[in-house]
Amino acid sequence: AVVVKERPVAPVYVRPAPPRPNYIWVEPGYVRVGSGYAYRQGYWIAPRPNKVYRQGYWRNTRRGYVWVPGRW
Repeated sequence: AVVVKERPVAPVYVRPAPPRPNYIWVEPGYVRVGSGYAYRQGYWIAPRPNKVYRQGYWRNTRRGYVWVPGRW
């Protein structure tokens, strides 16, 4: 896992309208790039039957912060 001492500051982003009813908004997050993280804008995804989407989040560890990606 990539650990950073400070969480990156996310830019201000306006959520667009959903493409279809019942779509799920995936909050903006981060992807691993080398020894750090790059910002990824939020996006809409189609729901999955009998599944719940869990948003990504920053986990604070003894060494710093680690991005935990969202998942079904």
